[in-house]
Amino acid sequence: MAVACARGALELALPVLALAGLVGCAAVAPPTAATESDREAYAQAVASLGRDPDQGRAALQAFLRERPRSTLADDAAVALAEWHLARGNEDEALQHLLFAVRRHPKGDRTDVARLHLARLQRERGHLQAAWRNASQIRLDVLTRDQRLESERLLADLAAERGDRVQRLLWLSRAREEERDPAELRRLDEELDGVVARMERGELADAARELGRREPAAKLYLRWAELALAEGDREEAKSALSRAAGLPLSPAAAERLAVLEGRLASVAPGPGILSRLPGPTEVPPAPAPDPARLTGTLGVVLPLSGPYASYGEECLEGILFATGMFGPRGAAPAGGLRLLVRDSRGTAEGAREAVRDLADTRDLVAILGPLLRLEADAAAEAAEREDVPLVAFTRREEIAYDRPHVFRTALTPGLEVDLLVDYALRDLGARRFAILHPKDDYGLRLRNLFWNAVEERGGDIVGVAGYDVDATDFAGPIRSLVGFTLLTQGQKAAIAKRKRLLDEAKRSTRERAVELRAEAAEVRGPGGEPLPPFVDFDALFIPDSHDNVALLAPQLAFHEVRGVRLLGPSGWDHPDLVRIARRHVDGAVFTSAFHRESRIPAVADFGRRFEATFGHPPESLSAEAYDATNLLLDQLARRREARRELREGLLEVRAVAGVTGVISIRADGNADKRPHLLGVQRGRIVSLDETGEPPTLRGAPARAGR
Repeated sequence: MAVACARGALELALPVLALAGLVGCAAVAPPTAATESDREAYAQAVASLGRDPDQGRAALQAFLRERPRSTLADDAAVALAEWHLARGNEDEALQHLLFAVRRHPKGDRTDVARLHLARLQRERGHLQAAWRNASQIRLDVLTRDQRLESERLLADLAAERGDRVQRLLWLSRAREEERDPAELRRLDEELDGVVARMERGELADAARELGRREPAAKLYLRWAELALAEGDREEAKSALSRAAGLPLSPAAAERLAVLEGRLASVAPGPGILSRLPGPTEVPPAPAPDPARLTGTLGVVLPLSGPYASYGEECLEGILFATGMFGPRGAAPAGGLRLLVRDSRGTAEGAREAVRDLADTRDLVAILGPLLRLEADAAAEAAEREDVPLVAFTRREEIAYDRPHVFRTALTPGLEVDLLVDYALRDLGARRFAILHPKDDYGLRLRNLFWNAVEERGGDIVGVAGYDVDATDFAGPIRSLVGFTLLTQGQKAAIAKRKRLLDEAKRSTRERAVELRAEAAEVRGPGGEPLPPFVDFDALFIPDSHDNVALLAPQLAFHEVRGVRLLGPSGWDHPDLVRIARRHVDGAVFTSAFHRESRIPAVADFGRRFEATFGHPPESLSAEAYDATNLLLDQLARRREARRELREGLLEVRAVAGVTGVISIRADGNADKRPHLLGVQRGRIVSLDETGEPPTLRGAPARAGR
């Protein structure tokens, strides 16, 4: 008893109590039934409290001194506590609440006392004591408003304890009590956010407790989504079956139909992509409210020098996520701070910035930097300083053997895997060619693509490279389609065919048909076919949109037609279709972010971002926004120490953002399936949303099989 009492005193951090004799830890006699004299004295004290508050307070205190065992004593103690709470006298209120709880544990007002006590303990940071008292409240003896307040308090305490199952259960009970439509909507949003973050084991525990009550169906739908993401189709089928047997809202019924369709029609693909949900497959969780968070985040980006524009794009995403749109270092309403440092795009600048930020007392993590050399230097410094760092580089190696370093940007390997899987499965392609720039990026993606095709049973039938600053691609294109090592006789035959085709361009329609037919019959000296030999179904070009816009028309000029063009995220720019026009129709490429997405959360992000900054978000802004929200989510879970935040990031699983669904591996790298885009009749569209390949003009029969 003495040990328990000492612990309670420490948790409350109370001063010496004026009523020590009443709330002491010694055993006390049980309450006695209220006498007529007790009822009269109590009634007079309450009446005088309304007429003269000071006189009423004194009368209630006298009642407690003289009649501490009366069953009306807990009523008097709660009345006094509420009188002090109304005036901000929390220490005095705590004395009376503690008296009611300890001396009258079964009193008719003791549960109200426990509610007040738990709320005050939570405000003072004594979460364990607050949880213990709130958990003992007998909800059935309270009014509906008091029950609702208790349930919301228990949900908040569970969240602060990191107990998602208990948080969901108490929110569910609060939802049953709530009558206000606006509050019901807010509770549903909060419940959706909790469900979206739960692991399969937590979902199972919560589902057992809920039975058929809301939001049981959502638990099973989320369970099915996670099972599908992990390739466990039997588990997904079982979860969907359980969801179908529960009451469903219209939105949940629609979600059930979508998941049943996925289960019936989508077979898992090879490799890691079979375990990664697409951008449309997991509903985004509500973004944390920065105004309710505390702590300091550091930012290290190239904000001067040749790469400053990229740094500014990242910074806009961070500012938007944190709600900070003023001068750097400004803070929103709340305790969240942002400290921004310019790396100058150099390794030394990044290293100095990380060391400087790491000395900030309440700094919990650093976002950035972006470029390869500065990211390596920053990662090395962050590891030495034991501060979590979330870099925006696409190089996975940066996080290897560095427990404090994380990386969330899309990787070339995942882009290539998605393109190859889609080309083989959905486009029917089997034979591929590669046309690449002769730089580190082009060579790296060439090798990744080549390996991915061969691992999946496809064939690489042609490879050609071009100089990085090239504008005329005739040489590599002609090499790719067989215009090399030709004999003089073959060259003469090709020249004859060209003359016929040129004449056809200047002739009447009838004559042009004849000339083209004649040109098609031209053969080499030995009757052999003449190039171009377009014997591939798809052509991979790992370059930027501006080079592809120049290159695509030249492919058509050299008679490379009816071939599916494939590319990485560098193709995702409106100028691709504005410049190349019909020459890129049917193309397929990846992206970290789709500006024109119809996914509600992504579209809303784009609208609000443009309203804030005056221009639509770029991929770097969107990726930085998602990375920042991962950190804000950890702060919202009260992981405000560096070690706790680092451990929390390692638990991130299937969190939906505007750039896709993010999971963090044990090595600190993010797995995230890219967006899949295509060009359909001059427009860039989301193939994830349309569900079908874009139309390819002039495609030979083999490309569609």
